[in-house]
Formats: sequence, structure tokens, C-alpha cells
Amino acid sequence: MKIRILRIISNLGVGGVQKRMVSLLPKLNKERYRIIVCSFKSGELRHCLEQSGISVKIIPRRFKFDPVCIYRLCSIMKKENIDIVHTHCHKPNTTGRIAAKLAGVPVIIANEHNVDTWKSNWQLSLDKWLSAYSNKIIAVSEAVKNFYMENANISADKFEVIYNGVDLDFWQKDITSQEVIAEKKTKLGLLQGDKVIAAIGRLHLQKGYEYLLRAARKIIPRMRNLKFLIVGDGPMRDSLESLSERLDIKDNIIFAGKRDDIKDMLYLSDFSVVSSIREGFSNVVLESMACSRPVVATDVGGNKEIIIDGENGFIVPSRDDDALADRMLTLAGNEELTRKMGLVAKETVKNFSLSQMKYKTEKLYEELMDKKT
Repeated sequence: MKIRILRIISNLGVGGVQKRMVSLLPKLNKERYRIIVCSFKSGELRHCLEQSGISVKIIPRRFKFDPVCIYRLCSIMKKENIDIVHTHCHKPNTTGRIAAKLAGVPVIIANEHNVDTWKSNWQLSLDKWLSAYSNKIIAVSEAVKNFYMENANISADKFEVIYNGVDLDFWQKDITSQEVIAEKKTKLGLLQGDKVIAAIGRLHLQKGYEYLLRAARKIIPRMRNLKFLIVGDGPMRDSLESLSERLDIKDNIIFAGKRDDIKDMLYLSDFSVVSSIREGFSNVVLESMACSRPVVATDVGGNKEIIIDGENGFIVPSRDDDALADRMLTLAGNEELTRKMGLVAKETVKNFSLSQMKYKTEKLYEELMDKKT
């Protein structure tokens, strides 16, 4: 008999957690698992799940403690005879675990995806309380695990670290031709001799783009052919565009918006930068390294668990535009170093593949189910 799994997530928009889930779930053993996804909101990625044969249910969560939402989740869990509830991020981790406990689900797993420094003492206390009803808490990095151990006082034996995984076949095969890449560069306003630094992600305070732009201001006068390709959209776009004008670097900053050709954006770039002030385990780092692109990243979350400073990229302090500028300039000015680091990055990322993530996730499911039989 198949193991019935209910994954609960806050929305199905294009975000890091959602994209990784959409990549992973179709890879899980279809002969062994029947998977349902429940989301509080729909989004662009819903059709991707449904096209792969995964049932999607939308149950709105109207406010912080929504008894109707909890009741409807309980009803699904009982009707579908769910064996494992696996929740993602704060709201689903709270509502989903309460519902799973009330429904008598045998195995309850919460997934923590970030170093959530924004949480209040009350929210961390709630995490501690709910951990008692969790068979395991998956942390996407050692940094996330350590944060919750130290700040929510959750014991180490509750945690399983399963790193985000990247689909190496997707990122390393069927690479777009150089002719098409050149056309895309032209459409973006890039010249053939430009050095291109990619910054990919939501334009949100968490991603530290203000520090990136200030770092860019320090090095652009020294390399006039340096271009920053910022891919993504979000609430800070207008303010970041205004900042680039005030810093007098707008001609070197390309706001490309939300795109579905991230792989091409990486292959037309020389290397990537991650300027975040808070992370769990960066998908952009994984994807860049899969494309043989080294990464200059801030020392937040699990970045230094994959980036070996000076070998496959550089680690710099968070909120330090001077250090960020220095390391970006080092790579931008040394093509051979960038190439060598990129090759090392490509080797490193083999240890963070989607197949590894699949194996460890299925192994955890089996171990927890065995304990219940």
C-alpha cells in the first residue's frame, strides 16, 4: 500500500521553497508514495504540480489562528487517510502541525527553510511547543538547525539536515547556443566585451540589494565595462532603481525583472553575487555553481556550508559593501581565476544534487513510518 503524504505550503507562487518542492515531488517514487499538496493560496506553480500528476488543494487561511482552515485541513487528512504531514515555513508549520495532531496523523514533519531572525520570542516559544508534536524537523542547513536549537531551545535529536538539491541535468544539459545567448545579451543592452555579474532573487529587504548597489558604486569607476544583471521582481524595485540613479550607476545596472530563463541568465554572466542579510540555504548559489559560475556570497545561513572561500567562490561579511566590492573586483579582473573557481564549483555542487535530496527525503519517510508500524 502506498504511503499517503500531505505537503502543506503557504502559496504556490514562484519562490525558492516552492520551486524546490515542485522540482522534488515529481521525482519521488510514484509506486511508493501518493502525494497531495495543500496551499493556502494558489500561484503560477500550481499547474506544474498538476501536470506531473500531483493533486493540489487550495484552503485559504484568513488570519493567524483560523479554526475553519484547521478544520478543513483535518477533514482532508482524515478523508485521505494521510500517513505523513510535511509542512513548510512558519504559517503552514503552525496551522498544519496543529491540524495533523488533531487528525491523529501518524507522522508529522516540519521544514524550516531560513534563519528566521524576524521571529518574536512568542513565535519561537510556539515553535518549541509544536516541536513536541513533530517526529522530525527538517532544516535546510546546519545554520538553520543551529538557529532553532539556540533560539527556540529545540533539542538536536529533533532535527534532520537535508540540503536543498539542484537538478544537475536541467542546469548542465541542453545549454542554449552561443548565438541565442548573444542575442539575449544584446536585447538586455549588454555589449560583447562587458563583464556581467548576476544577482538573482526577489527584490526584497532580506536580499540585501542596497549593499550590492553601494558595492557596485565603488568598483564601476575602475571597470567601466562592468554590468550588474539583477533578475527578479519585488516590493523594492522602485527604491532600488532610484538608488542606482542617486549613486550615478544606473547605466551599469540592468533590472531584468522576473524571467523564466534563469539558466540562460547565468550562462551569459561571468559569476554571481548573493548579498543577502538572511538566508537558509541559497538556491541561487546551487544553480550558479551547477552552471560553473563561482559565487561571491555573504556569510549568512548555509552559504559557507557549500562555498569554500577562495576555492569555488568567496564569503564576505553581511552588510559590508566594502568587502563585497573587493571580492567582486577580484573575480571581475581575473578571468582565469573565475574560470578555475567555476570548475571547482561545478564539482562541489555534485554533493548537493536533487537526487541526493530525493534519497534523503525518502529515507527519512521510510525510517519514520517504520517506527510507527
